[in-house]
Amino acid sequence: MDNHKIIQISYDILSKECMVSQTNLHNFLEAAISEYYDIPYHNATHGFNALYNGNILLKLINKPNNERQVKFIFLVCCLLHDIGHPGVICCGNEKIDLENHHAELIKKLLSKFLPEYVTEVNINGLLDTFKYKYLGHKSKNNIEHNSIDLTMLIKIADIGASSKKFDDFMCGSKQLEEEMFGKNTEDTSKRLEKDECF
Repeated sequence: MDNHKIIQISYDILSKECMVSQTNLHNFLEAAISEYYDIPYHNATHGFNALYNGNILLKLINKPNNERQVKFIFLVCCLLHDIGHPGVICCGNEKIDLENHHAELIKKLLSKFLPEYVTEVNINGLLDTFKYKYLGHKSKNNIEHNSIDLTMLIKIADIGASSKKFDDFMCGSKQLEEEMFGKNTEDTSKRLEKDECF
């Protein structure tokens, strides 16, 4: 999928949760997508796959009290969770540095184009939690109210990464929907209820 199409569809998704000018949001997306390298796997299409799946889950998850600002940041993290990835396999401390690199790029772009979304909770809390939970560590800021959203971020990013075509990631997101919300889920204690508020 070319970057123009990614920007166009991402704009349609994010504009529903973003209360800023159309120009600012579009400029933010253009700048953000341009930070993805044209490499296998960790590219803009991979980020878009995660955004697509995250948007579906956000509509279905039973959390009607989520603020629009938090939902917007969640979707931005889905889209940009691998932004600036150099295309090399990192491990150990190098991986922690790479996750910090992703988070800092997101913060930098938000500060430049959408400064109204740069608050202590959203950036120092949410992005820090995103960074540490992505690596399987406890966040030092321990932002509990975002834990479900951020756990989903990991799952949808992984599912999106394996998709190469539009039809494939549509199928993947439907499978995830069935796994999390479906009536065929054997363990009813783990089944999530759909909410009519979204």
